[in-house]
Formats: sequence, structure tokens, C-alpha cells
Amino acid sequence: MKSSSEMLTYENNTDFKNEERLANLLSEKWKCEMQRNKPLYAFDYIAHRGGIPTAFVELRRRSISFHKYPTVIVSITKFTSAKTHTDVTGLPCLFVCEWTDEIGYINLDCNKDFVLSGEGWNRRNPSHEVEVIGHIKTSDFILL
Repeated sequence: MKSSSEMLTYENNTDFKNEERLANLLSEKWKCEMQRNKPLYAFDYIAHRGGIPTAFVELRRRSISFHKYPTVIVSITKFTSAKTHTDVTGLPCLFVCEWTDEIGYINLDCNKDFVLSGEGWNRRNPSHEVEVIGHIKTSDFILL
């Protein structure tokens, strides 16, 4: 179990356990190993086979059904990190989302619409923070 000093600012032990469970499922499904990245790294995991990296992986768990909203929101900082990582390594940056009834993934080099977030949105960061966010259509995800 992760100590409080190891946890990210907005991550708790439940998040950590959910990520581990999902990473184990992906490891089986994709026939690879999932290496957790250090805290505050741009992506949660690196998928690899025999020590050769195959993808950077960001994990998210939603407490709603797949069909509740037509899009998933991702911060622009995740897209810029993905572009840099892919440009440097040639590897895909995959965003894996687990809803209550589905699990899907998408390469972050995908179609998205950018807008400003609103103040007071139900997010983990302070309610006064506004940022550029990308909306990815859930219909574009590849379901497992």
C-alpha cells in the first residue's frame, strides 16, 4: 500500500488500488507487463514486453456508466505530454477509462474539441481553477 507521502496531491489509496487492478487487467488483455511510473510522472504506467516499452498509459476510473455523457474530459497538459512523449519515442500514449459498465481506451493523438473548463466544476483541483480541456467522444473509444 502506498504511504501518504508517496501519494499524489489528488490521489488516494482507493485510486491507487483501482489503478493497480486495472493495470493487471490490461497486462493480461494486452499480453504485456505494466510498470507503474514514479509519482508526478505524466503517465501512470508504461506498458512493455521484455523491458521494451510499447506504450505510455494513463488510467482513469469513472463512477458513472459509459453512456451517461457523450465525452470524456482530459486536461490539455495530458495532451501536450502525450505529444512530446510520442514525438520523442514514437510510442503511443493511451488513455484508458473504466466506467461502471465498460472499459475502453484511446490513443491521445485522437480527435477532440477544446474548451475552457468552468469554475466550480466537480473536480479534485480547487474550484476557482480554470483550464483548457479536451472533450473526447466516448464513441471513439475502443472497448475491451
